[in-house]
Amino acid sequence: MYKHRHPLAVIAMGSFILAVAPQVQPHNSGGSHYTWFDMRGQKHYSDQITKAAIRNGYEVLNKQGIVVARIEGETTRKDPATSKRVTEQDDLDIKQRHDMELLHAYPDVATFKAMQHWMLKRADMQINNTQINIRAQKTALIALLKQAAYLQDCSKPIPATLSSHIDKVQATLIQQRTNFKHLKHKRALLAQHAAKQLQHFRKLKSRSKSMPD
Repeated sequence: MYKHRHPLAVIAMGSFILAVAPQVQPHNSGGSHYTWFDMRGQKHYSDQITKAAIRNGYEVLNKQGIVVARIEGETTRKDPATSKRVTEQDDLDIKQRHDMELLHAYPDVATFKAMQHWMLKRADMQINNTQINIRAQKTALIALLKQAAYLQDCSKPIPATLSSHIDKVQATLIQQRTNFKHLKHKRALLAQHAAKQLQHFRKLKSRSKSMPD
């Protein structure tokens, strides 16, 4: 089974829209494709009907990407409690897939820590670059203000271009300082998340080693 995204020309086809699920077989025998939304509202495409599609309802597309049938999902015919259990099961499935992807991508804890170190270092580089930009803007602003002060001391008018330049540099400096605070906060959250993820990954590796081959 594979999933892919492609542009669809979805149109209403009146009599071609079917409402009875048994008319569509749970296998791909005529080049049809299927699309459905999961419980989070994310759209999926496939050449096979999955359990999630049956639960949530799906559309049948022909080779031209045209909707030829819309099938009601099981959850739409059940009570809210059932829908809640389905959502929780979907969350569990997503978490399990994510854990498997982690174990597949990183063979050991050292490799996982190296990845996290790279992410934190990249965040530090962004912060450092922003600090450099702030210092450059401050230096430029001081020079411009000195120029304006000199003109005032000489009882000369300040050109409109100089005033405009000062305003632009001040606005840029304010934006850079705001960005610096945002990056610092983001980096702190990233470090906290990395610590939790490392602890989680160690537990995954420990469980995987204890499982029989």
